[in-house]
Amino acid sequence: VLALGTALVVVPEAVDVELVGTLPEGLTSKDLTFHMHAHHGDDMLGRVLEFRGPGVATLSVDQRLGIANASNNLGALTMIFPGDDTLAAYLEPRVRAPYEFVEPDAGATYAARLRIDLGEVQPLVSGPDAIEKICALGDVIGLPVAAAYIGSCSAGRLDDLRLAALVLEGRKIDPSVRFVVTPISSEVMREASDRGFIATFIAAGAMVTPPGCGACYIGNQSPLLLEDGERCIASSVSNDPGRMGSKSAEIYLSNPAVVAASAIEGRIADPRPYLAREPELVS
Repeated sequence: VLALGTALVVVPEAVDVELVGTLPEGLTSKDLTFHMHAHHGDDMLGRVLEFRGPGVATLSVDQRLGIANASNNLGALTMIFPGDDTLAAYLEPRVRAPYEFVEPDAGATYAARLRIDLGEVQPLVSGPDAIEKICALGDVIGLPVAAAYIGSCSAGRLDDLRLAALVLEGRKIDPSVRFVVTPISSEVMREASDRGFIATFIAAGAMVTPPGCGACYIGNQSPLLLEDGERCIASSVSNDPGRMGSKSAEIYLSNPAVVAASAIEGRIADPRPYLAREPELVS
C-alpha cells in the first residue's frame, strides 16, 4: 500500500441472515453468537453477514454491537445490520455529518441464507481454552469458580450492566469469589451510575474499575489476575489459555446474567431464578 497506493481486495461472499422472534428473558447477544457458532459456523467463514427480518427490531443497539463484535470469533469478515428507527435514535446525538441508510441491491445474490428464531436460543457457555467449545449452561452448572468478570467490548455495555444489576439487586456475592465489573466506556459508566447499577454492584461486593477493556486481557493491569488452577466465568471476548493470567487457569464465557449468578453462588449458576425485578435508581 505504501509503495503503490492501492490494495487488491477480493470481494467476499455475503450471507443473508433472517432473524425472527425475540430472545428469551435473561439471554443476550452472547447466547445468540454462541448459537450461531454452534449451528452455522461453516456458513460464515470468510463471508459478510447481512441481518434482516422482524427479529432485528427486538434487538437494542447494545445487543447488535455485541453480535457484530463476535464476527472475528465466528470467522466472518464483518456483519451488517439494517438501518431502522432504533439505530437512527442512537445515531442522532452522536453523528457529526449527514448520513443515509443503505440497503442490499434488488436481486442481490447470497452464498447462503439462514433463518434464526431468537426464541429458540438457549443459555450457552463457551470454554475452557477455546471459543468453539460451546455447551448448554446446564452441562456446566455447579462447577466452582474463583473469579467472575463482567466487561469488555463483548459485554460491557449498558444493557449488559442492567441485566447483571437485576440479578445482583439486594444480594451478596460468595466471599470466595473475586468479582470485577468494568464498564466499557465513560459514557456507559456515567449512565450506569445514574441508574443505580454501579451502587448495586458495590453493595453486592463487586469491585468496579475505571472504564475500558479491564480484565479481558492480562496486559491491562486488571486487579483480576487469574492464578494457577483457578476457574473464571466471564462475559469477555476470548478464553484462550493465559489471556486473563495463568495459562493453567480455566476461562468460561457466558452472558452477564450467568456471570452475576455464578458470583453469588460461587459456582456456575443459572440466573433465571434471580430475574425477578428491575434494580431501582439510587439517588
